[in-house]
Amino acid sequence: MLHPPKGRGLLGAVIQKNAVIRLDNMVDDPRSEGFPFGHPPMSSLLAVPISNLDQVYGRIYLCDKFDKSAFSDEDQELALSFANAISLILDNARKMDELKKEQSHLVHTSLHDPLTNLPNRVLLCDRIGQVVGHANRNQTQVAILFCDLDGFKDINDSLGHQAGDQILKAMAGRFTQCVRGDDTVARIGGDEFIFVLSVIESAEHAGTVAQKILDAISQQIIVDGHKIALSGSIGIAIYPIDGEETELLVKNADIAMYKAKKCGKNNYQFFAKDLFSECAEQAGSFDFSFYMGAVAAGDTAPIEPA
Repeated sequence: MLHPPKGRGLLGAVIQKNAVIRLDNMVDDPRSEGFPFGHPPMSSLLAVPISNLDQVYGRIYLCDKFDKSAFSDEDQELALSFANAISLILDNARKMDELKKEQSHLVHTSLHDPLTNLPNRVLLCDRIGQVVGHANRNQTQVAILFCDLDGFKDINDSLGHQAGDQILKAMAGRFTQCVRGDDTVARIGGDEFIFVLSVIESAEHAGTVAQKILDAISQQIIVDGHKIALSGSIGIAIYPIDGEETELLVKNADIAMYKAKKCGKNNYQFFAKDLFSECAEQAGSFDFSFYMGAVAAGDTAPIEPA
């Protein structure tokens, strides 16, 4: 938002009143004190606002014509025309700036969870595609961690959804502290979060991060005077060992997460092929094909790394 100069005296009056001031002899005008120290002495003045409708951007002032004559109506019209041209340029720049901000807001909203401001499924899909492509070129590994908060539904039922929302926002803040700047934390719905570790040295590295996340979840939260202790279950899938496509990697991490729940919760498990028959039916069905199609069709703007 542009803020016009305040000014004092005569020049301040032009801004404050959005009006023209034209004086043939300003020696006796008390408002002449508003000119900066060291300004050459003046006898005549023509000052016009640079404005459009109610938006004032600044002012133009002229003083003491070479021939010492007074400023005429023609001089005033010429100055106003020049000021109007400037105001139209500034007004157009202001509108373009507002439009860009609105477009940026719409893009951000379409790619982020409204509650936690974490990336949503659309942005998650894009991020996984980016890191997998990078890993493929550089022969490195990527880890997908699927995290579910244990017993979160009971909290919603007993304390209400508002309390549940406070917990989810608190967890989102903790989770972003558990990963590096080029990793991604996304909320894909309910109390389910996905972590994308862009480059890992080994599976043990992913396990270390998973334990860090579990420790963050276990820290007590106070909501509306209630002390709440939570735990989490995390499943881990490794690219390229456990899959090379986004949907399969997330699905396998989800299956491993259900194995963690079966093992007593508050732990993490790596995906293994024998988990298909044991946990696949309990795992959710995450269809990323729509989101992948949207990105491929160019429905979203190019997305920067985390």
